[in-house]
Amino acid sequence: MPPAPATPTSPAAAPKPSVQSQLEALRRMHADGLITQQEYDSKRKKALEGL
Repeated sequence: MPPAPATPTSPAAAPKPSVQSQLEALRRMHADGLITQQEYDSKRKKALEGL
């Protein structure tokens, strides 16, 4: 008998990263040139609104 297919986890089931970890990830992405200042500011504001 074949193994049962894996059930994908929904985003709601995954734990939400802390605001601090979100901000650290944003800072790293901005420092590495992966996102613009405008994107950084927008995402940072959104993360802080969750407090």
